[in-house]
Amino acid sequence: MKVKIKRKLLNESDKAFPVTSRYKQVQARPLTGDVKHAPENIQVSRIEIAMNIDRFLQRPFLTVGEEILNDEGEEVKITNAKDTNLLYYVYKGVDDNKQLMNKFDVAAVNRELNERVGHFLDSLDVLDKKVLASDIDYIITNVMSDRGSEPDSTHVSSYMLRNAPGEFDDFVFGARRRSVYQDTRAGKDFMLKRTPELKNIPPEHHFLFSMENLMGRVKQALNMKPDPDIPQLDANSYDANYRLGVKTEDIEREEKTYDKEMKQQIDAYTKTAKAFFLSYFKNPSMQQDVDPQKEFELLAPWFEILLVTTKKKLETNQVPTEFLEFLQMYQQDKIPAIYIDEYEEVIDSYIEPMQERGYLGDL
Repeated sequence: MKVKIKRKLLNESDKAFPVTSRYKQVQARPLTGDVKHAPENIQVSRIEIAMNIDRFLQRPFLTVGEEILNDEGEEVKITNAKDTNLLYYVYKGVDDNKQLMNKFDVAAVNRELNERVGHFLDSLDVLDKKVLASDIDYIITNVMSDRGSEPDSTHVSSYMLRNAPGEFDDFVFGARRRSVYQDTRAGKDFMLKRTPELKNIPPEHHFLFSMENLMGRVKQALNMKPDPDIPQLDANSYDANYRLGVKTEDIEREEKTYDKEMKQQIDAYTKTAKAFFLSYFKNPSMQQDVDPQKEFELLAPWFEILLVTTKKKLETNQVPTEFLEFLQMYQQDKIPAIYIDEYEEVIDSYIEPMQERGYLGDL
């Protein structure tokens, strides 16, 4: 059977598999290359830095829910975001009636950013600062490359962020380690967004509200050279330690668990597909005298399971024996052409990797 290769993936097939523990609020990117685990004290330090980037750089020092002293010396709880130093309100200005002004106060924003940098650096110990000095350029490069090119419509501002200018998709640090802020963006500065949308802000001021600007200020204030004794930060360590707030060993262990769970799922789906699709066409006694289109509608879901199984087997370097059997049966005219016609793009996407691995043989 000659099939034109189209290099497409069956993205929708992922919906057939349940979400595992590996996929939490923030997904771990797959480990790449030869995974190197930094010493535990270095990883713990990087996780602490990530936590404090979230706490001191991405949020004002005082947030909604915290208590402050009023003019009478009484402790009162902050209930209005406009009483905090979220950058949007610092930049725009807020009058005595809690109404936004249009001051465009760049100097006030600079003071707020520098104050955050000061609180952040004060939160770090000697080792943390050595690690940060060695990692800071990598962090800046990553927040720049992680910036989206289009506004993200999946994260809608809510609660105290309902006045945020547009959608809010933030840079993530220490996501899994945090507990207080794990399930909410409340208190997080919506001006330090990952997506480029900053409505009603003059273009010349956009950089002022970027994470790379903020991390650049950290680098300048830290004023330390990289320590040659600190292991070089790489993609695996950055994703685990900084983005997720866990050790690289944890991600490696999750991947092994994920692979094991996926193999169990594949085995289960394989049995189902073979029982309800291949066996049907292998055994004439099972076939019913029904309209071909009706038969296709009844059996297509089971064929889709076979396709999903094939995709997962190819992803985990297993031989898709059931799919090879399907191709052989098709060549023998035991399976109607409608299955090839209706799922042509999906089937095409499997041919090249199967050819490269020598699975097709004489097919």
